[in-house]
Amino acid sequence: MNAMKPKYTKRGVALVQVLFITTILSLMALHFTLTSRQQVAIATTLQDKVSAELQLLNWKNELLFTLLSQPATGSVGADNTVATQISQHWNFHGMAFSPADNVQIRLQDIEGLLSISIAGKDAELQQLFSYLQLPEADAVRIISELAAQQDLPSVIHRPLRAIAGRQMFLQSISELQQLPGISAEQYRTVAALTTNLQVSRFNPLNAPDALLRALLLPDIANEVIRLRNTNALTAASYSALVRIGDYENYSFVRGERLLIELEVTHGSAVAKRRFICYIRPENQFPLIWLD
Repeated sequence: MNAMKPKYTKRGVALVQVLFITTILSLMALHFTLTSRQQVAIATTLQDKVSAELQLLNWKNELLFTLLSQPATGSVGADNTVATQISQHWNFHGMAFSPADNVQIRLQDIEGLLSISIAGKDAELQQLFSYLQLPEADAVRIISELAAQQDLPSVIHRPLRAIAGRQMFLQSISELQQLPGISAEQYRTVAALTTNLQVSRFNPLNAPDALLRALLLPDIANEVIRLRNTNALTAASYSALVRIGDYENYSFVRGERLLIELEVTHGSAVAKRRFICYIRPENQFPLIWLD
């Protein structure tokens, strides 16, 4: 009986070794499988990013070509047969539209925004800040600070200061964040409704809904927005509702400067682009990048 023990012991050790090696091989196979899946996921993500960027570039070029070739008046032109995949959906008051399932575009006519870089807009800025429920004293101080920074006349008397006005317009709308009294949420709203570019004539037909609600009486603003949503808003209908006295400060034709935002989704990747351009089809330089 004792002579048989070494034989069984050797068999037991061999079995343990086989199980141990099998476990190691199984773990290595599992590791290789997981690594392969990770590599495939990384490759797929990179492929999605490249595809999204390529599609974004394609849609940007398609959009610019459409802007250069389609008439500036009207939404899609007089003849719908010439409307492209983009122009049959577009608007110029910042409302997002989708010419394809994975594409979102926003077009904002700069003349439909309120400029903070020109004198004579104190009343409109006051209305905007009031709409945002900013205290009147804070609104007056902010407007005065804007005027002082740009070396414009201010409603608040200011003594000579060590830091004088820059004697130039704001270079970026983000400079509003440096003004005291504006919260982060209020800044985001103001930034979406204003521009640091000079706007000599305001186009109410292409103004964002929130800006119309800030500048007009509630009933009139609701009717203007309703007419626009049904493609029935014209210069005549807007003038009849608002009763414009001085037409020199208004424009009812799409401006040449546009704020463009594009977003393309492909798989797990999202590609975005935001820029301002100057569209002038009849000019020697039909396209100028402003931002």
